[in-house]
Amino acid sequence: MLRHYEITNFKAFGKTQVIPFKPITLIYGPNSAGKSSIIQSLLLLKQTLEDADNLDTMLLPQGKLTNLGNYREFIHGHDVDYAFSIKIILEIENESDLGLGLKFVYDQDTASPILTQIDVFQENAKLPILSYEIDLNNNIFSVTKIYSEHSFWQNWWNSFQQQLHEEFFQQVNRTLKEYNRLKPVRRSKKGISNALEKQIEPLKEDLEKVKPENRSESELAYCIDEIETLIDLEQQFSNYTLDDAIQDFRQVIAFSSGLGYRNFLPENSILFEEDENLRYKWKFKHLLQIHQALKTNQVLDNLTLKASEAVRKFLTEMIYIAPLRDYPERLYTFSGNVTDQVGKTGKGIADLLFTRDDVLESLNQKFQTFNLGYRIKTVKFMNQDDHQISDIFTLRLVDQLTNIDVSLLDVGFGISQILPVLVQSVASRNRTIVIEQPEVHIHPRLQTELGDLFIESIKSFGNRFIIETHSEHLILRIQRRIREGQLTPDDVLVLYVDHSNEGSACLELRLDSEGDFIDEWPDGFFEEGYKEIF
Repeated sequence: MLRHYEITNFKAFGKTQVIPFKPITLIYGPNSAGKSSIIQSLLLLKQTLEDADNLDTMLLPQGKLTNLGNYREFIHGHDVDYAFSIKIILEIENESDLGLGLKFVYDQDTASPILTQIDVFQENAKLPILSYEIDLNNNIFSVTKIYSEHSFWQNWWNSFQQQLHEEFFQQVNRTLKEYNRLKPVRRSKKGISNALEKQIEPLKEDLEKVKPENRSESELAYCIDEIETLIDLEQQFSNYTLDDAIQDFRQVIAFSSGLGYRNFLPENSILFEEDENLRYKWKFKHLLQIHQALKTNQVLDNLTLKASEAVRKFLTEMIYIAPLRDYPERLYTFSGNVTDQVGKTGKGIADLLFTRDDVLESLNQKFQTFNLGYRIKTVKFMNQDDHQISDIFTLRLVDQLTNIDVSLLDVGFGISQILPVLVQSVASRNRTIVIEQPEVHIHPRLQTELGDLFIESIKSFGNRFIIETHSEHLILRIQRRIREGQLTPDDVLVLYVDHSNEGSACLELRLDSEGDFIDEWPDGFFEEGYKEIF
């Protein structure tokens, strides 16, 4: 479930807009204020993942779901010097919230957007755990900033401290075994520095016997340097702090690993080949071994990739229904597509009802609840040559009073417009359904019934809705159900989008436990009717 969303410098939105999504999110506002821009930004990400032929494409502004032209067209003020940023925080079942912040800039050389920064979020939507920046030379993302104030690092530090000294002791003895003249040491409350010093004293004496010009490259010199580094590390670890540990970790991770990506999402972790220049950097070597043994890199990579996969899953499973749905046809041919989606304009309704009797049954129950006066059925045709059922069929409406069936083409246009909304709401399970203007061409009474449809869908089927609408009747039904206790204010977000001097702005209009608005509607959005009457 999408819990928190932020958008910066996209179309009408300049300053960062924060949207705390809820199971039913209703987006209101005057025309051309930016309501659809919120949805279009999500569709931009979705179609990039689904339609981009090249996996290196960071953003795909023109696709099957939306056509935003190019970066210059969709960036705020058409100023390509602005960066486009979004933040997606998702509720993960039985786990902490996870999400990513993504920052895109315009690349003059390729005349296209590139992803320059990824922030990883857990629980706290304001503060990331860490940030990655792109290395265009190697096409990888590397850690560039760690936010030690985040609770993640305090929890990590509590665990790291408990394991650090044991791992360091084991590492010291593994190192001593590499040198023939040195022996493993035992643990001591006073530490192991004295024992190490005693072992390298004879080595230092022997090193004095080596010619001065050869001493720096002598194996004895390497051995002494490494053991002295271990002595220094033991002293350092005795007063180690979280900030010290993070600073050391940043030094080693910059030379050890990064993240690969596909489109705008991290996809896999990459281990760098050993750098010969770091071969005898003893402190780096041992810090790297410690963090590898305690799996610091692995924990962070797994967390980032898990957040990435959650974002990918949310976007690809998100369902979109456009404001104008397709006109029905008299005859359909089954495409062979077994689907659970009606599609952007409702084209998939026929295939879905052809293959899903359970959805057809639920749809007819909704027809009865909405008091539409019809039930819908599929009529399959038979091939006269072999008397086998063909793939050609039709959708018919049966009048409940006369029992006469008619084509969808022969009834009011409103039914064809509401049909995709009805079908998708009863066919989906645990999906986010984005709908623009579900009320179009629908009688006011049916608009109120849509409220109950959405409520049942979130309660019974685990779906979530993002709805751009102008319907007063829809929100009135929602308010009524809150007042009756069938819904809570935590289930509904009413967002009002309006123009401002600095670009469009989003305002949350809160509801209380009685379903009344705590905040006033800007500019009397629903007061026009009263003005006309009085």
